[in-house]
Amino acid sequence: MENNNNAISNRPVRARSLKIELIIPLILAMIGIAALISGFYTYTTYQDADKRINEFRKKELTAKKQGLIDSVGLVCSSIESQMKKAKDWGYIKEQYGPALKNVIDTCEAFIDSLRAQVKAGKLSTEEAQTQAKDFLRKFRYNKSGYIWINDTGTPFPKMIMHPTAPALDGKVLDMEKFNCALGKKENLFKAMVDVCRDNNEGFVDYVWPKPGKDGLQPKLSYVRKIKDWDWILGTGIYVDDAIDDAKKDIKSMVKGMRYGKT
Repeated sequence: MENNNNAISNRPVRARSLKIELIIPLILAMIGIAALISGFYTYTTYQDADKRINEFRKKELTAKKQGLIDSVGLVCSSIESQMKKAKDWGYIKEQYGPALKNVIDTCEAFIDSLRAQVKAGKLSTEEAQTQAKDFLRKFRYNKSGYIWINDTGTPFPKMIMHPTAPALDGKVLDMEKFNCALGKKENLFKAMVDVCRDNNEGFVDYVWPKPGKDGLQPKLSYVRKIKDWDWILGTGIYVDDAIDDAKKDIKSMVKGMRYGKT
């Protein structure tokens, strides 16, 4: 009887032990499965994140490249526009005309002061004109700017004073090489006389030697008649000076440009 009782009492213990033996592997299996699921999820998440990061990088790189292309295109367009304007007679006249007029205003004011002395009897006309020529021969502005004087003679005028071509002084300006005005091979000095006869002042474009440069250079000049003396004062700007100014403007513009926040 006692042995039977012990056997019966041990059955629950063995049953529990058996359950534990069965449950532990199941738990371990579940833990393993959970770990695999977690690892797969983590791996998938990182893979997806890397994919999104790479896509973002590609989009940003494409946007940056396009931004740089657009910026370079803008600079190139601006350069082309500035250089084109610098060679246009209308632009040069509008841009530099007022400054050229101011230069002639200054020179005419000096001549007016000499004519006032003539009127007051302090100078003869010849003395006043000599002083005017001496003053204008030395007059310079913007490094290469100068003044010349020709008369109003017809059919061709005579050079009275040219500071960079003194060999012309006193000569009638009828040489074939001067047939280079207004884009139609008209004598440039005759064109100046015609402009001053019609309007007392005006602009003439032509080609002329520039000190320090080889060959003839395109130039736009402003001329004005000094009535009492039948003189024509002239000054001008060379196209390459306008181009140099345009290059300086372009450099300043480019230096001031910024891309993005930089």
